[in-house]
Order: sequence, then C-alpha cells, then structure tokens
Amino acid sequence: MNKVIKNMKIITNIFILIVVLFLKSLVADAHQLSTAYLNADLNDKGLITGQLQIRLYDLEQVIGLDRNIDHKLSWGEVLSRQAAIQQWLKRALNISRSNQICVTNHIGKLQIDAHFNENYLVIPLNFQCGNKGKVDIEYQGLFKFDSEHKLLINLTTKEHSFSRVISNKQNRTVLDIVSGNRLETFKEFMLEGITHIWIGLDHILFVLCLLFAAVIYGEKNLKGKIKTQKLILSVLKIITAFTLAHSLTLSATALNWLHISSRWVEVSIALTVLLTAINNIMPIMTRFVCITFAFGLLHGMGFASVLRELGLDNKHQILSILAFNVGVELGQIVLILLMLPLLIILKNKAKFANQLLKASSGLIAIIACFWIFERLQY
Repeated sequence: MNKVIKNMKIITNIFILIVVLFLKSLVADAHQLSTAYLNADLNDKGLITGQLQIRLYDLEQVIGLDRNIDHKLSWGEVLSRQAAIQQWLKRALNISRSNQICVTNHIGKLQIDAHFNENYLVIPLNFQCGNKGKVDIEYQGLFKFDSEHKLLINLTTKEHSFSRVISNKQNRTVLDIVSGNRLETFKEFMLEGITHIWIGLDHILFVLCLLFAAVIYGEKNLKGKIKTQKLILSVLKIITAFTLAHSLTLSATALNWLHISSRWVEVSIALTVLLTAINNIMPIMTRFVCITFAFGLLHGMGFASVLRELGLDNKHQILSILAFNVGVELGQIVLILLMLPLLIILKNKAKFANQLLKASSGLIAIIACFWIFERLQY
C-alpha cells in the first residue's frame, strides 16, 4: 500500500509540473521579448549622444498612442503624442555621473525602425554629463506593465565599449568608464542565458523528453533493470550531443554566418518536441545521440534569435555569445540535476515507469501540437 501511495505521489507531481508548463505556454510566447535598446556614445567632454528604441506596442501600453482606438497606429497619432513621449522618457530614463544628474539638452526628431518584424520608435537622445567619474544609468521603463521587459544598453567611449542589460530585478547599472569591465558583460549575458532556458518552455520539454527516453529505452542488465551508472551515462551522452549541437548553431547564427527565418526555426523547434515525445510512445528512431544532435542544431538557432534580440555589441560579440551559451548550459544542468533523482527512482520500476513517462510524453506531444499551430499563424 505504501508503494502504491508513493507511486501515486510521483505521478501527481510529474503531471502537475507538465500541466503548469502547459498552462503557462498558453499565455506566453517561448521567445518573444519586450526589449528596448539604448545605443549611445560618450565623448571626452561628457556628452552622451545616441538613441532609445522602443516597441510602439509597448509605448502604446504606457501612454496610449492609438487616439481613435482603431487598433492601428498612424504616424500622425505618434507625432501628436510627442509631448507625452517626452514626459514618459524623463520619468523612465535617468543618467548621472559622479552623483550629478546629466542634463537632457533636447530630444531630436522621432523616427521609425523595425526589429524582428515589429515597429520601433527611435528617439534621439542628447545628455550633457560631467567629464569624469562612473556613469550611472537608471531605467524604470515598462516594468509596471511587463515584468519581463528589458533595456539593452550599448555605450561606447574612445577606449571601451559597454554592454549591459537592465531588467525589473535590476533597474540600474553603473559603468566604470576608465577601466571598463568585461567581467560584468560576461555576467550579464550569462544570467540572460540562464533566464532564457527557464522561460523557454519548448527547450525544457524537449530536454524532459530526452531524459524520459533514457529511462524508457535505457540499456538494461540481465535482470531487466537499468543500472544507475548506465542511466547516468545515457543521460550524459544525450545531453552532451544536445549541448554540442546547439552551441554550434547558436554561435554561427548569432555571428550571422547562418541566416534562417526565425518563424520556421520556431516551428521546427516545436516539431522536434512533438517528434521526440511521439518517439517515446511509439519508438521509431533508436539512435538517440544522433537524433538529439540533429534536433539540437535547430534549438541552437532558437537560442541565437533571443541573443540577437538582446543585441550584440561589435566589440563584445564573442564574449557575449560565450557568456550566453554558458548561461544556457548552467540552466540546463540545474534542470537535469532536479530530474535525475526522480529518474533514478523510476529506473527499476520498468512497467510503471514506462506507463508514466509515456503518458507524460503524450501530454507534451499535445502541447507541441498547440505550439506548431500557434507559430504557423505568425
């Protein structure tokens, strides 16, 4: 009776986890970010010139650009709200140096640009700061409306280039103009990689399907039980193949060596989740390492699309890609470490484990079908 109760608890916990992920997927796109960009230069006299780029959709949420409420934005509607945009900017963005607020000389002529098939408002900026000391940038932005919103900063001086990410959790950054700090850039993009693997539900479910396969079809000894060492070795082989594959395409795509439509990459990633889940139920493909490597190439392109949304400064391209990749791996390792003890418990309950994990794979397959349909509508 105790064993039955324990088994039921395991079943309940796994299904709760997957159902929660499914419900979250209904209201969240796996990769679309609300991102603003601050690109600027700082000269020896303390003058900061550049531009802030923000999605028109985001700005509509804050100040209401759609005056006639027809769900379409005209350039005339944007220009009519220029005073409101200026007031919002004064509240949203503050720059100081050596504890003295930098004076905004003027906001230049508004323009429109596009990023990832979305319209962005380009706001020219001009701040006069002191000519010495660290630069302190504080951004309030849209955090009240979207807790996932981010500001990507690229500030260039004669000697250094700085790349930073401001988020709801950390809405302020301080830049040491004299010495620069590559370690901070590495840290910022590594944290973004960790964050992304944990909000990228398609990647999480793909890894779960791979881990399930290690139990369902793992190599067994003469008694029909999977040895713990064999299970761990099987998991390591599969995850290593996935890591090598997505690292290759993440780097190649982020460096613009590969050019593939992000829409079809996203559809293909959802398809890999579906095929892997179905394979757990009805095994067709048995060379899991090869399959994982092939599918991992597609997932790497998905990671790269996020990294490109975050923005890559020319001077820090390699460092940012490396840091983001390290973050993705760390996030993935945490997921594996959380799941591995459960897999070890299940590994010797052959019939029970197979039924449970195949049922879970079936639910994941349904989620993947929903994603494919949704992404084909873009």
